[in-house]
Amino acid sequence: GIMVRFDDWSQIERIEREIADAFFVRIKGLLEALLSELCGDEPNWKTAEHLLESISKSTGRAPKLSSEDNAQLSKFCVIRNKIAHCDGRVDFKAHEKLPELKEGTDIWHNRHTVRNWFDLASRLVEAVGH
Repeated sequence: GIMVRFDDWSQIERIEREIADAFFVRIKGLLEALLSELCGDEPNWKTAEHLLESISKSTGRAPKLSSEDNAQLSKFCVIRNKIAHCDGRVDFKAHEKLPELKEGTDIWHNRHTVRNWFDLASRLVEAVGH
């Protein structure tokens, strides 16, 4: 049989980042599908404000999120847009909105951030559905 070997820790980290990125893309896709189903229309992902406004117009009421979740949703929208439109590459606009992202680099996720995105997605769907 074929044996998988990791010669150093950086190879393990690279694989972890690739898997975490795939999970983020999957969470993004599921969230987009669920929100479209709940709202009846494709939500506007330009910014968190646009997203919440488009959900409000579709459902007749604004989803109630904590200020922390609103901040995280803003970050999620920036990252989502870079993945959807720039192949996950950080441009100046994304760096301006999220200074922790370095212009010209790729967006990376780890297990911890993916868990946080999943939790945020759950809370958003819950808020929209109620």
